[in-house]
Order: sequence, then C-alpha cells, then structure tokens
Amino acid sequence: MEESEATLLSSKENASELARVMERIALSYQAAQRAFTSPAIMAPHEFIQKRMEEIERGREKIATLVGDELKATDLVVKRLAEIEEQGQKQILSDYS
Repeated sequence: MEESEATLLSSKENASELARVMERIALSYQAAQRAFTSPAIMAPHEFIQKRMEEIERGREKIATLVGDELKATDLVVKRLAEIEEQGQKQILSDYS
C-alpha cells in the first residue's frame, strides 16, 4: 500500500472513530441532562458524575484522534451546545 493510501485509510478510520466517540459523548450528556431535568427521575449524584466522566474520557480520546487538546474540547463543547439547542427547540414545540 502506498503511503498516501495508508494516510487516507488512517484518516477515514480516525473520522469513523471520532464520530463514534462524539456519539457516545452525546448519549452520556443526554442521559445526565435527563437526570437533571426529568421530574420522574431522581438521579443520584454518582449517576450524573459517571456520565460526566464518560464525556471527559471521550474528550481525551478525541484529543488523541485529532492531536490537539483545545480542538478536542472545542468539538465537544460545540456538540453539547447543539444538544442543548435541540432540547430547547423541543421544549418550545411541546408548548406551541
């Protein structure tokens, strides 16, 4: 395999892994968010803390994939902001 093909394959693998990690972060965040906001759930602090730790492990994995701590943090923050925005839109549509 030529070096450019190996680099392309590596880039595709990294992109797939990045997408998987970002999805796990989103799911962890949404679970913690539901624990905070759902009136039917009385989530113990440990549950929420575990979700936040999962998010941090995901951010660390992303930093490894993209090679930059700041960029990894920025990606995670943007994704969490998207989740918040989606939640706000859902709340507004529920009351419309």
